[in-house]
Amino acid sequence: MQIAILEDDPEVGAITKKWLEDAHHRVTLFSSSAKLLSHASLQGFEVFLLDWVLPGITGLEVLKLLKAQPQIVAPVLFITIRDAETDVVRALDAGADDYLIKPVRHHELLSRINAVTRRVNRGPIGVSEEIFGIYRFDPGGRQVFRGQQAVDLTGKEFELAIFLFRNSGKLLPREMISNAVWGRSISELSRTIDTHISRIRKKLDLSPGNGYRLQPIYNTGYRLERVPADGSD
Repeated sequence: MQIAILEDDPEVGAITKKWLEDAHHRVTLFSSSAKLLSHASLQGFEVFLLDWVLPGITGLEVLKLLKAQPQIVAPVLFITIRDAETDVVRALDAGADDYLIKPVRHHELLSRINAVTRRVNRGPIGVSEEIFGIYRFDPGGRQVFRGQQAVDLTGKEFELAIFLFRNSGKLLPREMISNAVWGRSISELSRTIDTHISRIRKKLDLSPGNGYRLQPIYNTGYRLERVPADGSD
């Protein structure tokens, strides 16, 4: 794969670049946000690895600028010293596909990259859309519609939403959700899953009136249930 690294620490950048090249990836290392942004849409990068703490334009701002360009569909991973849960949530809500805390481990990094690229590229072959009642998902374009109205979801919200709909009626433990959508286990103390669930419920207006009910299952996880048109169970 062709991978872009944004890292202003020469030592960290060199080590990360070597790990990826040893794994037979093609790597371009950028030391400034401006340089990466000027090349982002020109070189066909398949993965972006971003530091957050940078001079000038921060990694979070770079993420938002990348996501604003429809021609750029490559997954974005953060590798940063910022370990507060609020930072993780901000990055994921802004569209990051994964978040790693420095110092990152060699084989974990390679595994995370493989995981996010599998998730991004795993849409069903030959299937242009998936329909669940009034909801229509376009896996290729990563878009969702409620009736005729397009609903604006972040990348991670889209992955979570389509996972819930594909498994409607099933009890989904939190660990299953986190592994399927984030590619790793998420601490039970983290509010990441709950925050994303809340936003999906609100954005998609998941309610009996629209044919679905998203229920928390105490101490376990969530279940998306189809509700009959007459509202009866």
